[in-house]
Amino acid sequence: MGRRIVTAVLAAAVVVGLVACEPAPPETLPGPHGSGRTPLVYVYGDSLAPVADYREQAEMSGYELVSEATGGSWMCGGHQIPQDDATRWWPRILQTIAEVQPDYLILQYQAWANYQLRCGGRPEQFPYTTSDPGRGWRVYLQMFVDAAVEAGGRTRIVVVETPSAPASKPEWVEPMAIMDQASRTMATRLPDHITFVPIRQDLTRNGAYTAFAPCKGYDEGYTQQPQVSCWDQSRAGDWPAGQVRLRSGDAIHYWCRTGGGVCAGSTPAGLRIRRSVFTVLNQLEQAGPQMPDSSQASASSSG
Repeated sequence: MGRRIVTAVLAAAVVVGLVACEPAPPETLPGPHGSGRTPLVYVYGDSLAPVADYREQAEMSGYELVSEATGGSWMCGGHQIPQDDATRWWPRILQTIAEVQPDYLILQYQAWANYQLRCGGRPEQFPYTTSDPGRGWRVYLQMFVDAAVEAGGRTRIVVVETPSAPASKPEWVEPMAIMDQASRTMATRLPDHITFVPIRQDLTRNGAYTAFAPCKGYDEGYTQQPQVSCWDQSRAGDWPAGQVRLRSGDAIHYWCRTGGGVCAGSTPAGLRIRRSVFTVLNQLEQAGPQMPDSSQASASSSG
């Protein structure tokens, strides 16, 4: 009897060992949200918003997507754009929330953190202060929440984390950190209205900037053979085997076949970002519509 028990235990251990040695299933992109409707998503952002990937994923997952993202833009203007009320982005966002009332409004203004940390919609409304540099961004988010509540509370603000910058670009690193912290604060303060989506887990190495990352199951040409790189048809000589290039030569924009900047097609970084963003959108859809707490929103309007 004892020998049979020992044999059974050993056999079970072998089976467990074999299971443990099996490679993990490859990661995949989100599927349909399954809520039975077609949610409307608006995207406002700059050249670091992977619009082409968002469009592909929206079609895959069952969303209608409208992009207002424009390279070189920020809340109160953009490169060589006069900063007056006719060209500021925040009034357009307010108008979209009030008149269109999308289900989700994605904000991805990473360049704003670099170029216009002191930028306010109207300086007299929320002047920049070194003691609270994130206040301007918090006030923008509060303005959007207030507009959504006034319009009936349908629109949820989805703020995407900045993608990180190398230590050699301190003019990006600190502002990005300030902006992300302000977004997290507002998402914690107003959970019925704002969702913060982390993306750095797949775009960095332990939180630090990297130009390359390991291949994922959803990458073009993915294989579980570690000596083979994904995206091999585009692979340059400096690409490590089994990895893919995420960032372009300027160390800020995403790598794509057409060069850095606004990419016309899917990119390795875009795949990772859209996976994070639409996984969260699917979770929100599956949770079903919730009645937002308007008193909570108004209570935080002081910024």
